[in-house]
Amino acid sequence: MGDRIHRSEFHRNSHTLLRRPGMGHNQGPPLEGFGRLVLWRKAAEKAWKAPSREVALMRLRRAEQLGLDYRDYVGVMLDRGRSLSLLTTTLPALGPVQPRFFNGQNRWSPDALATDKIATLKNCEIVVLADRFRHRRWLQGLDSSALNDALGGKLTRLVEIDTRDFTASLQGFTGALREMGRAPGEAFMVGADWDDVGLAEAAQLPLFKWSWQYFAAAPERTKASPQL
Repeated sequence: MGDRIHRSEFHRNSHTLLRRPGMGHNQGPPLEGFGRLVLWRKAAEKAWKAPSREVALMRLRRAEQLGLDYRDYVGVMLDRGRSLSLLTTTLPALGPVQPRFFNGQNRWSPDALATDKIATLKNCEIVVLADRFRHRRWLQGLDSSALNDALGGKLTRLVEIDTRDFTASLQGFTGALREMGRAPGEAFMVGADWDDVGLAEAAQLPLFKWSWQYFAAAPERTKASPQL
Protein backbone atom coordinates (compact mmCIF):
# COMPACT_ATOMS: atom_id res chain seq x y z
CA MET A 1 0.00 0.00 0.00
CA GLY A 2 2.96 2.30 0.35
CA ASP A 3 3.63 4.99 2.92
CA ARG A 4 0.54 6.48 4.49
CA ILE A 5 2.42 9.75 5.01
CA HIS A 6 3.71 11.48 1.94
CA ARG A 7 7.39 12.46 1.94
CA SER A 8 6.40 16.09 1.35
CA GLU A 9 4.95 16.17 4.87
CA PHE A 10 8.40 15.59 6.45
CA HIS A 11 10.58 18.50 7.44
CA ARG A 12 13.20 19.22 4.84
CA ASN A 13 15.94 18.62 7.44
CA SER A 14 14.36 15.50 8.93
CA HIS A 15 17.22 13.21 7.92
CA THR A 16 19.75 15.55 9.51
CA LEU A 17 17.68 15.82 12.68
CA LEU A 18 17.36 12.04 12.94
CA ARG A 19 21.14 11.63 12.60
CA ARG A 20 21.89 14.31 15.21
CA PRO A 21 23.69 12.94 18.30
CA GLY A 22 21.69 12.60 21.45
CA MET A 23 22.01 14.42 24.76
CA GLY A 24 25.50 14.32 26.26
CA HIS A 25 27.39 14.07 22.97
CA ASN A 26 30.28 16.56 22.77
CA GLN A 27 29.98 16.88 18.97
CA GLY A 28 33.54 15.59 18.65
CA PRO A 29 35.00 13.43 15.90
CA PRO A 30 34.26 9.71 15.79
CA LEU A 31 36.60 7.42 17.69
CA GLU A 32 37.57 5.49 14.57
CA GLY A 33 40.43 6.46 12.29
CA PHE A 34 41.30 10.15 12.44
CA GLY A 35 39.32 10.67 15.64
CA ARG A 36 41.52 8.21 17.52
CA LEU A 37 44.63 9.98 16.21
CA VAL A 38 43.32 13.34 17.44
CA LEU A 39 42.56 11.93 20.88
CA TRP A 40 45.96 10.26 21.07
CA ARG A 41 47.75 13.48 20.16
CA LYS A 42 45.85 15.44 22.77
CA ALA A 43 46.64 12.84 25.42
CA ALA A 44 50.33 12.83 24.45
CA GLU A 45 50.52 16.63 24.62
CA LYS A 46 48.91 16.57 28.06
CA ALA A 47 51.24 13.85 29.32
CA TRP A 48 54.38 15.58 28.01
CA LYS A 49 53.38 19.01 29.23
CA ALA A 50 56.47 20.73 30.60
CA PRO A 51 56.60 20.34 34.40
CA SER A 52 57.90 22.95 36.80
CA ARG A 53 61.55 23.87 36.59
CA GLU A 54 62.40 22.07 39.82
CA VAL A 55 60.73 18.82 38.71
CA ALA A 56 62.34 18.97 35.26
CA LEU A 57 65.82 19.49 36.73
CA MET A 58 65.27 16.67 39.20
CA ARG A 59 64.23 14.28 36.41
CA LEU A 60 67.12 15.37 34.21
CA ARG A 61 69.60 14.83 37.02
CA ARG A 62 68.21 11.34 37.69
CA ALA A 63 68.32 10.47 33.98
CA GLU A 64 71.98 11.51 33.83
CA GLN A 65 72.75 9.35 36.87
CA LEU A 66 71.38 6.35 34.95
CA GLY A 67 73.12 7.33 31.71
CA LEU A 68 69.81 7.84 29.88
CA ASP A 69 68.18 10.59 27.88
CA TYR A 70 65.57 12.73 29.60
CA ARG A 71 62.83 11.51 27.28
CA ASP A 72 63.66 7.83 27.83
CA TYR A 73 63.59 8.23 31.59
CA VAL A 74 60.40 10.28 31.74
CA GLY A 75 58.71 8.01 29.19
CA VAL A 76 59.14 5.06 31.55
CA MET A 77 57.73 7.10 34.43
CA LEU A 78 54.65 8.03 32.42
CA ASP A 79 54.17 4.49 31.12
CA ARG A 80 54.85 2.45 34.27
CA GLY A 81 54.54 4.98 37.07
CA ARG A 82 57.94 3.86 38.39
CA SER A 83 61.42 5.33 38.49
CA LEU A 84 64.26 3.33 36.94
CA SER A 85 66.96 2.20 39.33
CA LEU A 86 68.55 -0.96 37.86
CA LEU A 87 70.67 -1.54 34.76
CA THR A 88 70.67 -5.05 33.29
CA THR A 89 73.29 -5.86 30.69
CA THR A 90 75.20 -8.82 29.24
CA LEU A 91 78.83 -9.74 28.72
CA PRO A 92 78.72 -9.16 24.91
CA ALA A 93 77.14 -5.74 25.54
CA LEU A 94 80.05 -4.79 27.80
CA GLY A 95 82.64 -5.97 25.31
CA PRO A 96 83.11 -8.43 22.45
CA VAL A 97 83.41 -11.99 23.68
CA GLN A 98 86.58 -13.04 21.90
CA PRO A 99 90.02 -14.36 22.88
CA ARG A 100 92.01 -11.98 25.03
CA PHE A 101 95.16 -13.55 26.38
CA PHE A 102 96.16 -12.94 29.96
CA ASN A 103 99.10 -14.93 31.37
CA GLY A 104 98.64 -17.48 28.59
CA GLN A 105 94.91 -17.96 29.25
CA ASN A 106 91.83 -16.70 27.51
CA ARG A 107 90.26 -14.04 29.71
CA TRP A 108 87.38 -11.68 29.00
CA SER A 109 87.30 -8.04 30.10
CA PRO A 110 84.91 -5.16 29.38
CA ASP A 111 85.74 -2.45 26.87
CA ALA A 112 87.01 0.92 27.99
CA LEU A 113 83.86 2.67 26.72
CA ALA A 114 81.70 0.44 28.90
CA THR A 115 83.80 0.87 32.01
CA ASP A 116 83.98 4.64 31.50
CA LYS A 117 80.20 4.87 31.15
CA ILE A 118 79.52 2.68 34.17
CA ALA A 119 81.93 4.78 36.22
CA THR A 120 79.65 7.79 35.71
CA LEU A 121 76.48 6.03 36.95
CA LYS A 122 75.12 6.90 40.37
CA ASN A 123 72.45 5.31 42.55
CA CYS A 124 72.11 2.54 39.98
CA GLU A 125 72.25 -1.19 40.63
CA ILE A 126 73.95 -3.24 37.90
CA VAL A 127 73.06 -6.83 37.02
CA VAL A 128 75.15 -8.65 34.40
CA LEU A 129 73.78 -11.72 32.60
CA ALA A 130 76.34 -14.35 31.59
CA ASP A 131 75.39 -17.05 29.10
CA ARG A 132 77.08 -20.25 30.28
CA PHE A 133 76.47 -21.93 26.89
CA ARG A 134 77.61 -19.39 24.31
CA HIS A 135 80.41 -17.81 26.37
CA ARG A 136 81.63 -20.70 28.46
CA ARG A 137 85.15 -20.50 27.02
CA TRP A 138 85.59 -16.91 28.11
CA LEU A 139 83.87 -17.39 31.47
CA GLN A 140 86.72 -19.55 32.68
CA GLY A 141 88.22 -17.87 35.68
CA LEU A 142 85.60 -15.11 35.64
CA ASP A 143 83.51 -14.74 38.79
CA SER A 144 81.48 -11.98 40.37
CA SER A 145 84.45 -10.58 42.29
CA ALA A 146 86.65 -10.37 39.18
CA LEU A 147 83.85 -8.76 37.17
CA ASN A 148 83.13 -6.37 40.02
CA ASP A 149 86.76 -5.25 40.00
CA ALA A 150 86.65 -4.77 36.22
CA LEU A 151 83.53 -2.60 36.57
CA GLY A 152 85.02 -0.41 39.26
CA GLY A 153 83.24 -2.08 42.16
CA LYS A 154 79.76 -1.26 40.86
CA LEU A 155 78.50 -4.77 40.09
CA THR A 156 75.43 -5.71 42.12
CA ARG A 157 74.90 -9.24 40.87
CA LEU A 158 76.14 -11.72 38.24
CA VAL A 159 73.36 -13.98 36.95
CA GLU A 160 74.13 -17.02 34.80
CA ILE A 161 71.63 -17.90 32.07
CA ASP A 162 71.50 -20.50 29.30
CA THR A 163 70.03 -19.45 25.96
CA ARG A 164 69.37 -23.11 25.07
CA ASP A 165 66.48 -22.98 27.57
CA PHE A 166 64.75 -19.62 27.23
CA THR A 167 62.15 -20.37 29.90
CA ALA A 168 64.81 -21.26 32.46
CA SER A 169 66.80 -18.14 31.56
CA LEU A 170 63.72 -15.97 32.02
CA GLN A 171 62.88 -17.56 35.36
CA GLY A 172 66.46 -17.16 36.54
CA PHE A 173 66.54 -13.49 35.58
CA THR A 174 63.15 -12.56 37.06
CA GLY A 175 63.91 -14.66 40.14
CA ALA A 176 67.10 -12.66 40.70
CA LEU A 177 65.09 -9.43 40.49
CA ARG A 178 62.63 -10.72 43.09
CA GLU A 179 65.44 -11.71 45.42
CA MET A 180 66.82 -8.18 45.10
CA GLY A 181 63.39 -6.74 45.88
CA ARG A 182 63.11 -5.11 42.47
CA ALA A 183 60.16 -5.11 40.09
CA PRO A 184 60.70 -5.50 36.32
CA GLY A 185 59.35 -1.97 35.85
CA GLU A 186 62.38 -0.58 37.69
CA ALA A 187 64.95 -2.20 35.37
CA PHE A 188 66.11 -1.44 31.84
CA MET A 189 68.17 -3.60 29.51
CA VAL A 190 71.30 -2.74 27.57
CA GLY A 191 71.85 -5.57 25.10
CA ALA A 192 73.89 -6.53 22.07
CA ASP A 193 71.71 -8.97 20.11
CA TRP A 194 68.10 -10.01 19.49
CA ASP A 195 68.23 -12.66 22.20
CA ASP A 196 68.62 -9.81 24.67
CA VAL A 197 65.63 -8.05 23.11
CA GLY A 198 63.50 -11.17 23.50
CA LEU A 199 64.52 -11.63 27.12
CA ALA A 200 63.77 -8.00 27.95
CA GLU A 201 60.33 -8.22 26.33
CA ALA A 202 59.50 -11.52 28.05
CA ALA A 203 60.53 -10.07 31.41
CA GLN A 204 58.34 -7.01 30.66
CA LEU A 205 61.14 -4.50 31.12
CA PRO A 206 60.00 -0.99 30.18
CA LEU A 207 63.11 0.04 28.21
CA PHE A 208 65.72 -1.55 25.95
CA LYS A 209 68.85 0.20 24.66
CA TRP A 210 71.41 -1.14 22.21
CA SER A 211 74.91 -1.33 23.68
CA TRP A 212 76.45 0.58 20.79
CA GLN A 213 74.12 3.48 21.64
CA TYR A 214 74.28 3.36 25.42
CA PHE A 215 78.05 2.89 25.70
CA ALA A 216 78.87 5.33 22.89
CA ALA A 217 81.47 7.99 23.47
CA ALA A 218 80.08 11.21 24.94
CA PRO A 219 80.52 13.43 21.80
CA GLU A 220 78.58 10.91 19.69
CA ARG A 221 75.69 10.51 22.11
CA THR A 222 72.73 12.86 21.78
CA LYS A 223 70.67 13.91 24.74
CA ALA A 224 67.11 15.23 24.73
CA SER A 225 66.85 17.92 27.39
CA PRO A 226 63.58 19.15 28.89
CA GLN A 227 62.11 22.49 27.99
CA LEU A 228 62.52 24.66 31.06
